[in-house]
Amino acid sequence: MERCLAPALRPGDIEVMDDVGPTRGPRSSGRSVQFGAEVRLLPAYSPDHNPIEGMSGKLKEFLRSAAARTVATPIDAMGEALRSVTPDDGRGWCGHRGYRYAQE
Repeated sequence: MERCLAPALRPGDIEVMDDVGPTRGPRSSGRSVQFGAEVRLLPAYSPDHNPIEGMSGKLKEFLRSAAARTVATPIDAMGEALRSVTPDDGRGWCGHRGYRYAQE
């Protein structure tokens, strides 16, 4: 069985890895360091930093208030919910999480 030892890495390279169990071990990061590369882990996922969480909250609230109980009504209600999202909503969700809106 052939093993991958990341031969493309060179001294000074930075390898970015997901912050999950298998990539935190010494075997994974050790291979990168062996080639002179630096290992940086991505931050753990946090809904506090994800603007889409604001939108999903608005959609869920809209769907709950629609009280759609048949097969067709949730689909119609989702369409209404999506149409209710405004550009100001998007700017607000992004701004709340530290992103800045750049106007053209």
